[in-house]
Amino acid sequence: MKITHGGDLSAVARHFPDSPQPWLDLSTGICPWPYPAPADDLMTTLHRLPQLQAQVSATQAAASYYQCREEDLIPTPGSEIVFALLPDLVGGRTVGMATVTYGDYHRAWRGTDASILTSDTPLELAHEVDVLILCNPNNPDGRRYSKACLLDAYELLRQRGGTLLVDEAYADVQPADSLAHLPARPGLIVTRSFGKFFGLPGLRLGWTIAAADFRERLAKLLGFWSVSSIAFAIAERAYLDTEWQCKTRSRLMHTQTDLMRGFEHLKFSPVGATNLFTTIDHPRVNALWHHCALAGIYLRRFDEFPNLLRFGVPSSALEADRLFACLASFTA
Repeated sequence: MKITHGGDLSAVARHFPDSPQPWLDLSTGICPWPYPAPADDLMTTLHRLPQLQAQVSATQAAASYYQCREEDLIPTPGSEIVFALLPDLVGGRTVGMATVTYGDYHRAWRGTDASILTSDTPLELAHEVDVLILCNPNNPDGRRYSKACLLDAYELLRQRGGTLLVDEAYADVQPADSLAHLPARPGLIVTRSFGKFFGLPGLRLGWTIAAADFRERLAKLLGFWSVSSIAFAIAERAYLDTEWQCKTRSRLMHTQTDLMRGFEHLKFSPVGATNLFTTIDHPRVNALWHHCALAGIYLRRFDEFPNLLRFGVPSSALEADRLFACLASFTA
């Protein structure tokens, strides 16, 4: 079976109807403890079209959270749509990206006239491409690029009229190398995802930090009401809830430490990780994925990277024990 993205549990469950219930879905790099969005005004919010003041308030909260200027932000229905629209927004004859990275960057440029260049050292492509797309930290291998190196690459691109897009979907837990706080400038685009760290991907909310001309062209393509009322309402509360953020960051970091110990104990050597996922390299990925699916555990494999298997974060010690018991039975 072929599934382009993680998270489509219903499709997997149909192929494995006899797997034990409930399924343990570790196919996405999403926080397993979602922000507790209040339901008191849910229906009132959903009964109205998105209000301008709701967008303004959410944008102010997002700017505080990302430590950027309000005027540099534009909300989007997730960050995925920005990648899909990028060829129309910036053009370019050559596009560069890492050899191992998020597959939708490549898919967005397929069918265009642009040449796609990939490299294990993608920052070096800044010398020769018109557009450079990087994920920091990278998905699926967790590789990180320093802020200084990113800015050096941006400067090389800027001098040639190029564009650097940095996807910071997984930067919330450890944002040290984020570029989000920098004042917007021509040729630099930073995208952020609300759903991953806050555990609410179904809201489909993202933010793009970019210069005014790019934001204006993006807004025209998105049209009115591209982000829902409830997304703005929940995001405003979540971005201002620093207590929940601190507790969740700490919980994710401690959980990741425990997970790494578990993988190493079973001789599964991770090739990289963030606090929202761990990726291993294994010679029998399909067999391992199938073994876990039969046990009711859904993991993320990649057609384009056939030796890689990605694990999301279990929500409890009980779920982690279930995962490691399944992996141990495969290696036994």
